[in-house]
Amino acid sequence: MRRYWFGNVAGVVAILSVMAGVITYLSHIDRMPAPALTLVQHLDEKLRYLRDHPEMTPELVAVGSSIAWRQFDGKPFAEQLGEGHVLNGASAFLQVHQTRFLTNFYADHFPGLQTVMVMLGPTDFKDCSSVSAELFNSDDASGYAFRRHVSLIYYLKYFVPLTYLRRIASFQRKRIPLIGEMWMDEYGSGPMQWTEGMMRGLRYSAITLDKHCADALQHLVLDLTTRGIRPVVIFPPIHPEYRQLYPQTITDLKAVAEELRLSTGGQVQIIDIIEDTSCPEDFFDAVHLQWSAVQKLSRKLTDAVFPSLPVTTTSTSLLR
Repeated sequence: MRRYWFGNVAGVVAILSVMAGVITYLSHIDRMPAPALTLVQHLDEKLRYLRDHPEMTPELVAVGSSIAWRQFDGKPFAEQLGEGHVLNGASAFLQVHQTRFLTNFYADHFPGLQTVMVMLGPTDFKDCSSVSAELFNSDDASGYAFRRHVSLIYYLKYFVPLTYLRRIASFQRKRIPLIGEMWMDEYGSGPMQWTEGMMRGLRYSAITLDKHCADALQHLVLDLTTRGIRPVVIFPPIHPEYRQLYPQTITDLKAVAEELRLSTGGQVQIIDIIEDTSCPEDFFDAVHLQWSAVQKLSRKLTDAVFPSLPVTTTSTSLLR
């Protein structure tokens, strides 16, 4: 019996040793995706970005889902605040209540945080009722990203072989600048510049907004103001064809912006440029701008956010 248990333990140790060796080797040659601390690979990679950039002491953080992640050029903001003080903390596939969870996680770890830019579109408001707001175990995420515990601990704790194999297979391809969906620049942004052959129309149809998501936005703004952090809520441009095809979605989204303006008494800066006079060529789908347009938009947004004091609503054309 003793030999039986000894054999079992030895087998487990051998398997763990092989796994640890493979993970260590793939990490060494930069072929290993981030440990799967969350259900979203993009967010796993954002946590690794934070781990790899301990010099970051952000005063401004952009948050949201892919609309924020793809549509933020940190350079003009860094010209105002200094390098290392600007972070794109957004990820893909998040709903507003999940963005609230992630934003509070950042606020807990960035004591110098002064401004949070919340960039939102219709896809952020689809479902805050049936999906959980909690994206990860905060203690584990903090240990990995900020306390920088040995990464192997988290690879083994969150060991999902099929997920890792699938991610490894496409890891390098997804990190090609401006094409790969996992690529991040020095600010943590994931901008894209697709060729005409890569684009396949609007990609999105009508979206019914979940009221719980609008409520989560209200709570997010309150969370920030209570902490003494300035929120700036931005509703970026949407493809003109999408606006024409699905006017109710646009009406509902603009109603969210108006409701927020009224509830905050005009004390929160809200930048509504949903109906900006941008061209179809500025987009690679209904709600995401091409990198060439993002750079122009971000420079204009910098002028709107800094050094001006908060205003109620800005709705002038920013791309032109």
